Amino acid sequence: MLGVMWSPASDEFLFEFTPPDPGRPITKRVVLSWISRIVDPLGWIGPIVVRAKIFLQDLWLSHTGWDEPISRPMLRCWREFVNAPETLPVLRIPRWTSLSTDTKGVELHVFCDASTRAYAAALYVRFPVSNDCFKTTLLTSKSKVSPLQTVTVPRLELCAAQLGVHLWRHVLKENRFSKCPITAWSDSQVALAWIHGHPSRRKTFVANRVSYILTSLPAHTWRYVPSSDNPADVASRGTEPELLRDSPLWWHGPPGRHSTR
Repeated sequence: MLGVMWSPASDEFLFEFTPPDPGRPITKRVVLSWISRIVDPLGWIGPIVVRAKIFLQDLWLSHTGWDEPISRPMLRCWREFVNAPETLPVLRIPRWTSLSTDTKGVELHVFCDASTRAYAAALYVRFPVSNDCFKTTLLTSKSKVSPLQTVTVPRLELCAAQLGVHLWRHVLKENRFSKCPITAWSDSQVALAWIHGHPSRRKTFVANRVSYILTSLPAHTWRYVPSSDNPADVASRGTEPELLRDSPLWWHGPPGRHSTR
């Protein structure tokens, strides 16, 4: 089992890992059972979880039976994945973000990205800690694997933008953020052009998603961010636990863009 825990002594969240039984044959049923036990309600380890989702999709495409041992190449990938989370106890996340109940000066920033295998959104809160200094921290993220049918990357980027809107609307249920300004970021010039255009000019797939996006977030709230500064890129491609632990981009957003006035 892989789940989030709270340490009262340090007031930090950490992740507990229980590896699968090494003596048990690895079948599709075993893989699905183990992956379904991953508990990450806020998406803090989304870049790790998305790797599990992609592996499960690949296993599904291999047409392996439910109780049939998986192939050697798949077994090799599986062992690499289940061995990596053993480093997760070093992932410690402070429970308190230093954000006070006063929301004056607080901003929300949602980043969206897609790869050929998955798309994701990550939402950050930026708030003042002194007169001239701001702090940015990850609030939540969400990722989904790309559909089995072929979808172009620009369309997946638009799906990521739609996911970002959904994530923001979910955060708004927490009343303290209901009046905070929001800025949405994407590294896809094509998706941004669709969002800044009128939905009626596009085909159904694009038009429906642009309409959903603009219903909640008007075009002027959407901006371009380079891929190298887009933390959602980490979640759409996946990464190793050690790299995630040491990724300031993931935990605190782009350097310089939101850290100071």
